[in-house]
Amino acid sequence: AINSWINMFDLDAFIVRPFNNYGPRQNYKGYLAGIIPITAYRILNDINPEIHGTGLQSRDFIYVLDTVDAIIKLYPLIEKADSIKINTEGQMSMQEVISKIVKLMDYKGEVLNRPARGADVECHNASNAKVKSMIDYQLTSFEDGLEKTIQWYQENIK
Repeated sequence: AINSWINMFDLDAFIVRPFNNYGPRQNYKGYLAGIIPITAYRILNDINPEIHGTGLQSRDFIYVLDTVDAIIKLYPLIEKADSIKINTEGQMSMQEVISKIVKLMDYKGEVLNRPARGADVECHNASNAKVKSMIDYQLTSFEDGLEKTIQWYQENIK
């Protein structure tokens, strides 16, 4: 579809496939809220965090500013209609994510176990060899990004 638009309107466009972005300002409300913001919101509001299913489902989390940095660096280099994955090549289970949030927020309450959700994918994983071959690809550690993210939630969400 993007090829049609590029050819029809001579657009300078490419496809970015970012993996699980997280960071300040991420939505914490509703069914589609990410695990990091919804867990921070729950703890800030004295609501127990939840793990759905086994908690072993894994995702490749990337700090949102790393995604933005990569897109800006890629823009002058990438060919029209090309696509690129932006990820860390790292996997973290939902259990690990919640454990890190609980520790960072000094939460002492119970983490509830809930039934698995039907649409949960067990693993999101991909190679980032292409992006690393094109730009200086510097990534924020999950711990540093999570700390900045939680600090923002603590200052802005009640």
